[in-house]
Amino acid sequence: MNILVLSPYLPHPRSGHGGGEYIFGLVKYLSNSNKVTLLTFADHDEQKLAADLSALPIRVRIVPRWKGRQRNFFATLLLVILRSYQLFRSVLLWQPYYVSKFYHPRMAHLVEEETRNFPYDVVQVEFAQMGQYAGRVHRGKTVLRAHDVVFRPAYRNYKLAQSPLRKLAFFIEWCRWARYEPTMARQFDHVLTFTEQDSRLLQHIARIRHVTCNARGIEPPTSFAPPEQHDREVILFVGAFDHTPNVDAAAWLCSEIFPLIQARCPKARLRLVGRNAPPRLRASAGKNPSISLVGFVRNLEDEYDHASVFVAPIRSGGGIKTKIIHAQSYCLPVVTTPFGAEGIEGENASTIIIGRQARDLAEGAVRLITDPKAAAAMARNGRQAVLRHYTWEAVVRQQEEIYRSLLN
Repeated sequence: MNILVLSPYLPHPRSGHGGGEYIFGLVKYLSNSNKVTLLTFADHDEQKLAADLSALPIRVRIVPRWKGRQRNFFATLLLVILRSYQLFRSVLLWQPYYVSKFYHPRMAHLVEEETRNFPYDVVQVEFAQMGQYAGRVHRGKTVLRAHDVVFRPAYRNYKLAQSPLRKLAFFIEWCRWARYEPTMARQFDHVLTFTEQDSRLLQHIARIRHVTCNARGIEPPTSFAPPEQHDREVILFVGAFDHTPNVDAAAWLCSEIFPLIQARCPKARLRLVGRNAPPRLRASAGKNPSISLVGFVRNLEDEYDHASVFVAPIRSGGGIKTKIIHAQSYCLPVVTTPFGAEGIEGENASTIIIGRQARDLAEGAVRLITDPKAAAAMARNGRQAVLRHYTWEAVVRQQEEIYRSLLN
């Protein structure tokens, strides 16, 4: 099959977020038996990784995208003007601001050009914010991969907001997503989600039936340190801090959960791994000398092989949390919330610890730190659950069957 994939981020194992890792695996495994073209945005840092994609048998076209801290005042001023225009556009069109941030006339033109000039069988669009380009497709069956149903995390952000101004802003954004997402999903020939919960929710809010749950593939490591060799005192959190749910989780971990752990395990140390930590998180971590804000790490394997417990106190967001699956694949026991474990197949009391309150999460972490045998058993059970449900071969095989059924 001839497949075009649209991505908002340059796919790469070192992208620093789960979406980039997933799309890299997707195009890699699809290209084993299909002709794949990738059309992607890439910010300044991502463009440095673009050369690595040449190792894959795929065709790549990149649209540069400005993001984050700029190199000089003039570039910063231009980015402020651009973001102001995008905000105005989102207000004018009653469109989620995040969707407006990913509109680019160059991307729209390339989608039209590619689908006019090449005989694509399938055009797969990754993430809801890229769904706005569905109307530009001239040829090929359109498939949306909804990494989460944003309607739900948008509502959670509104409910969690404390200040009246933030609550109002999140309420407006939730209303925009409630209008945009169902309308956008109905434009596609088929929609893929990562969880059954998301499939049912999208079917309900969009009034569609062409939705399928197709798991998120990962490449589990073949070599890793056995749980008995990990440092019993080290607790790990991993997440890109330009994603609001990760900032909230890490801040809660620093301010409430970790102090409760320290009260029982005075030698415990917390490592926060992830790029773009905001000042408020730096300030929170800086109050405790046992907390290390590590920043971006090129080789996460070393972090997974060193820590004894992975704690992910996620309170917002949606979709499946890749960080938890990755930690389990490295034979690391996990403590998380119901939101963190949401949609992950094969989880039960023998594979993961789930708690709602800070004291429950702290108690779970302490139990794993102080009982190495129980921690090792849970780590191995968690890895086996991941191997049963999240291998790339099974994921891509199901996805290709969906493509064939659309074409027939």
